[in-house]
Amino acid sequence: MILDKDNYYFLAPDNKNGLSVRPPHNLYLAAKFEFKVKFKVDFEKCKGETRGIVMMNGKHLGINIWNDKLNGSIWTEDGIFDSYVEIDDTYLGHIECTFICDNKNKQISLIVGDRKTTTDFTGDLVDDYKHSYIWVGCGNGHKDIDEEFKNQFFGDIYHLEVKRDDKTIFKSNFKKKTEFKVFDESNSGNHLLKYNSEWY
Repeated sequence: MILDKDNYYFLAPDNKNGLSVRPPHNLYLAAKFEFKVKFKVDFEKCKGETRGIVMMNGKHLGINIWNDKLNGSIWTEDGIFDSYVEIDDTYLGHIECTFICDNKNKQISLIVGDRKTTTDFTGDLVDDYKHSYIWVGCGNGHKDIDEEFKNQFFGDIYHLEVKRDDKTIFKSNFKKKTEFKVFDESNSGNHLLKYNSEWY
């Protein structure tokens, strides 16, 4: 599925119709949570700026790319912590990446293929994430955000899985979808919605 400035998606922290059996609400407070994603980067369009692949808005949390650096980041009360893997021409095809935030052991990890980097962190994650959306294809897609802070990603996405404490709360191969929605194959009821400023 294509991701660009006109095509990006979100999971809200709660389902307004109460249809989610495992909502992403307060995901940042879980003992452990993770984003697992398979994607392809349009390096020409993405170069020069930080681009959000799977992120939570506020003080940005999640997976982003800046030129040849794939990065997983969080903010705590002690500042920013990140873990990154440098990518090269061998990653011009599909990239499989997992970002893990282990609050219990105070570590974040970024796994890209058979490469893994881990960073210890201190402090608790900031409360910015209390009402955050999970964004796919940008860092923050809300219409009242300046373009320079949206961190739009350009490329394709093939798989996404979101876990809380080892339980999958969203999963999709982006094959079952409509013009406005990507269906959650984990049976959690957390369907991914396309963002449009006229709708939200």
